[in-house]
Amino acid sequence: MSKRSIAASKSLVAVALSLSLIALSPGFAAYEAAAQQVTGVSSRVQPGGVPTQAGAVRVAGGASSQLNTVSLSNLRLDAVLPAPGVYGAGVPLRSEREGGLPAGFTPGLKETPASVRVVAAGLPSAVAATVPASLQTSPLRFDAQPRAQAPVQGPEAAAAVQLDGMSGEVSEALKATGDIAKTQGESAHGLGIKLDAIITRTRQADAADQLLAPAAGRLGDLSGDSGAARLAAPEEGSARQASEPSLPETRPGQPPATKQPLAPRLIASALALLPAALLGWPLVAAGALYAGVGVMASSALLAALPFMGEGTPKYVHALPGAALLGLGGLTLAGAILGGGGLAVGILAALGGWGLIRYGTGKSVEDRSDNGAALSAYFGGIGAVTGAALVLSGATGLVATAFLVLSYPAAALLLMHLPSWVGMGITNVFTSAVKSLRGTSRVMAAAWNDTPLVDRLKKFSERYLEASKWNAVWLAGLWIPVWVLMAADWAGTLVVGLGLAAVQAPVMFLWGASHKISRESGPTKFFAAWAHFMFDNLQGAKKAFFNPVEKRLAGLAASKSKAVSLPATLGIYAASWLAAAASLLAAPLMLVAGLGVASTRVGQPYEREKHDPSSLRVSTDDSPGQQPQDPEEPGQPEPPVKSTIVPRLIASALGLLPAVFLGIPLYLAGPTVGWVYLAVTLSLAALPFVPAKTSKLIRMLPGALMIVLGVAVPYLTFSVGLPAFAALAAAAKTNAFWMAVVNVLGGWGLMRYLGRAAEDGKDFSMDSGERIGAYLGALAAVTGAGLILTASTGVFPTILTVAAYLTSPLLLMHLPKSIFTGLGAVFYRLWTSVGNSYRLLSSWSRDTKFYRNLQSHAEYWLERSVWNGAWLSVIWVPMWISQFVELVLGGALGLALGVIRAPLNFLWGLSYELAPASRITRFFSGMARTWESMVEGDSSQDFLKRYTKVFLDGMDDKSAGPSGRPTTKAAWSFAMYRFGQAFYLLKMAALLPVGLLTGAGFGVYNAIKGKPDRAADDPYRR
Repeated sequence: MSKRSIAASKSLVAVALSLSLIALSPGFAAYEAAAQQVTGVSSRVQPGGVPTQAGAVRVAGGASSQLNTVSLSNLRLDAVLPAPGVYGAGVPLRSEREGGLPAGFTPGLKETPASVRVVAAGLPSAVAATVPASLQTSPLRFDAQPRAQAPVQGPEAAAAVQLDGMSGEVSEALKATGDIAKTQGESAHGLGIKLDAIITRTRQADAADQLLAPAAGRLGDLSGDSGAARLAAPEEGSARQASEPSLPETRPGQPPATKQPLAPRLIASALALLPAALLGWPLVAAGALYAGVGVMASSALLAALPFMGEGTPKYVHALPGAALLGLGGLTLAGAILGGGGLAVGILAALGGWGLIRYGTGKSVEDRSDNGAALSAYFGGIGAVTGAALVLSGATGLVATAFLVLSYPAAALLLMHLPSWVGMGITNVFTSAVKSLRGTSRVMAAAWNDTPLVDRLKKFSERYLEASKWNAVWLAGLWIPVWVLMAADWAGTLVVGLGLAAVQAPVMFLWGASHKISRESGPTKFFAAWAHFMFDNLQGAKKAFFNPVEKRLAGLAASKSKAVSLPATLGIYAASWLAAAASLLAAPLMLVAGLGVASTRVGQPYEREKHDPSSLRVSTDDSPGQQPQDPEEPGQPEPPVKSTIVPRLIASALGLLPAVFLGIPLYLAGPTVGWVYLAVTLSLAALPFVPAKTSKLIRMLPGALMIVLGVAVPYLTFSVGLPAFAALAAAAKTNAFWMAVVNVLGGWGLMRYLGRAAEDGKDFSMDSGERIGAYLGALAAVTGAGLILTASTGVFPTILTVAAYLTSPLLLMHLPKSIFTGLGAVFYRLWTSVGNSYRLLSSWSRDTKFYRNLQSHAEYWLERSVWNGAWLSVIWVPMWISQFVELVLGGALGLALGVIRAPLNFLWGLSYELAPASRITRFFSGMARTWESMVEGDSSQDFLKRYTKVFLDGMDDKSAGPSGRPTTKAAWSFAMYRFGQAFYLLKMAALLPVGLLTGAGFGVYNAIKGKPDRAADDPYRR
């Protein structure tokens, strides 16, 4: 049998079953009439031919009125049967000739006095009188006024009329559905619903049905599937209704209200009261009445938040946010008046606004039991706590920790702010970037709009081609230019951000209004206001600065240096004056822009004017055509041939430290003075050392630098060579690192000077790299002299910083193996950090404890988000524990990496020099064994074996639906933490043991082992 046949059979069976259940359901009028027709059973008949039937009419509130012997004369059929066309336009009621109602009956609808409003129209007045007045609330009753008296038909004719009308509707429903055998299950189910509505008269597609339906909710529904059943068995129907739970009414589009458990809300409320008890009340007791009351009010209203439901008025929902907004304003006022907490005040004020929006949100989802409620709750607590800590001036580690935690917690409230707020803030930052860009166009005009920099480049190239030693005096030209450029950058930062700060409110309002309604009047108003300020301040180079600059630009392009240089400096000064003037004029432009914007509100919307992206800074803002010097001038300048002058200048520059530092050192101590003078004089002689000079003589300055580097700490710390290891304690001093620079720099200088020149006719220092090495050596020696003479002040500090900055010019000449060793140090240090963190956090990967905690939290949060309050007691310590793992793992890894740094350096050095040698295998085996024993794989395996019983216990979880970790699992977790703490102490003992064991394994690996490139490579785990 095919799947299609099976589906059709299922659909047919479903339809048949649905129809059977509807037809055979007792209590329907159609069933009663059909049963009488089929079985032929007649009821007791009183005079008039009307059968008697005992029953009851159930009214609202569970009351019922007994109905004994109802006759047709007082049971108005015209009031019970609907008007023509009610059941469908194509199914009218049958006429009198067809066995229907008499022709004189016209169903009508009229107002019924309150004294006679009952559940069903047409009941006897005696029955109506028994219905309490409080229950007579149906505003309409149905009555029929006869046009002429006619004999009343029997009950068989009335039942036939009803069945005939229903049969027509059933026929139409079947025709609309089509072939039942080919319909899907959903269509068959829909047909069953239609047939149920036809028989029970509960259809609501027609407006007439709405009018004919009884009043809902108070007097019950007699036309439903339980109406006739209640007439037949009132006690059973009443009992069934009493046993059925009542569902709360919901508006369309709203999720059904769920009853929240009380315990989590009480816990959440108690947690929200902690800031009031621990911080608010002490503030009041200390005399800070306003601050204390603000904290206590905000905390108390947040404590009421878990008990606010959909029935709570919106103004009550807004009270916690209003209190937090006031507390944030109070904190801001204190910060403005000289206190601290500006950031906390801003967060609290904005958070209060977000909390108000959360409470008064139009959508039920904004306040229902979901993540939004949790973010509002914890965000409010964080904001109140942060503001209270600032207002109370609390200090200490605990207070600082809670203050730091309050920032991210309070930021949760920002998610409840409207989207136009984010757009306004975005526009403020975007306009600030454009403000810096526009200001820089004015500040850099001296370099962008004049040929000074290009000419200086070409001038320098000509002299450097003649002799690299010209770089020494050329630096005297470039350094002032670089200083002026640095000043420009600083001025651009100050002026640009200052202008952006003045314009920030307007930019915010512009972005916000454009987000709300781009073509509105406020958008056009703020757009005109912002453009007026920006175009006349940051974007005003063409309009205001260029007319002034143009007068000097022609002079700056002159071939005469005596004319062009002063003109360029004049443009530079004018740019500073223009920037200062724009900063001073910003408040005036802010006020003037208000009036200008009011006249442009009526303009039509244009994207180029009213969109925030329309703010642009033009880069085509030169005051005129910038003159270009010809690449091959008609009368080229004579080539530079002399190399003596630049050498003399370089040599004189090298003599400066000898004069200003060497002589004072000689007078203070002849020995150190002679050493220092020897170093400086050897450096000053380098520009004149020929390439064919002996290698030992060429390398002498580097060797003397090494001696000076060793002498610096020796003389500074007054320690002898046997105690040289004590210098590790002085690694934080300037003298130590200057000594390192001189020792390593001297080594690099020796290596570089020892190389043979490519051209024997040239001097040994005629190359760019050697010029750099010369300048680096000169700076390093100068820094050492400043330390030995204990010079202080601004200028000595600048020279010391220059010594460190130029040290790479010397260090770059060190052997490659040195850099490989340093790389191994940093790589193995990072490996040690990773190993240490994995050692401390292995429980989260090797057990199900963390996953069970997550399942437990998800289970309770699905039932009520307020369970997050007491869940935070579990998860906040857990998150703190994980953060400690991260910090402690990093610190432990760094410490171990530093301890093993010398070994790792030698490992990388030997691997670069001889990767297959025994010494490489020795360092490789020793380093890997030491690392594995302390924090590596061997150490982690040992910890797992030692704590196996605790790791297994952490997997235990409850058999309940939440799957929470059991008490055994929690106890195992605590004991595992204690085990880790003791293991950290054991690691300290493992350091020397691991060192000795690693040395032994290194010897074995060097003697018995074989070269293994993967194992011997320090850059592999």
